[in-house]
Amino acid sequence: MNPVIQARELSRWYGMVMGLNNVSFDIAPGLTGLVGPNGAGKSTLIQVITGQLQPSAGTLTVFGEVPWNNPALQQRIGFCPEREALPKELRPMDWLTGLARLSGLDPAEIPGRCEAILDKVKLSREHWSKTMGQYSKGMKQRVKLAQGMLHEPDLLVLDEPMNGLDPMGRQEIANLLADLAAHGASILISSHILAELESLCRNIIILNWGRILASGSQREIRGDL
Repeated sequence: MNPVIQARELSRWYGMVMGLNNVSFDIAPGLTGLVGPNGAGKSTLIQVITGQLQPSAGTLTVFGEVPWNNPALQQRIGFCPEREALPKELRPMDWLTGLARLSGLDPAEIPGRCEAILDKVKLSREHWSKTMGQYSKGMKQRVKLAQGMLHEPDLLVLDEPMNGLDPMGRQEIANLLADLAAHGASILISSHILAELESLCRNIIILNWGRILASGSQREIRGDL
């Protein structure tokens, strides 16, 4: 089975600060967890995978292609960022409609698709008429997940998507991601809490100080740590 993401001697630095330090790994199709404390290099790696940053050294490919300056490949990737950058004055349908148009989706399909995706992430319809500036952090997380899923990407990259969700919300999102993976999507999900991903992901990469401490199945990584 060909890897979805492959890195070889990958490094990324910011001046004298090392974000990623000579890491090599393969990520197979399905659900993979990326775990590490704040500052471990998770967000740097995610930005390289999604084509927002160029490696300083080494290589990284997604579906066999380099993501940097590759719009065709980036169309196959959905991204849920850790940072909140949702326009406070817009309602979720307005926001998703604009993104769908930018993605080149069929205008006739956009309203139905936006409604379906908000239902899928379980954002209650009673909140659709509110602007996102009125939303709780958990509600914003659902909108960010919806925007990443909107164009039905082959790879979904989620940076700390469980932050701000209550236990029921975490389980709802976990069930949704498991269903997406079961239907052929590849998903990379980051967290700083290992236990949060153990029941969800078959394979896990543990990152710290820009280096990989362990990778593989739960049994394998517990043997490495």
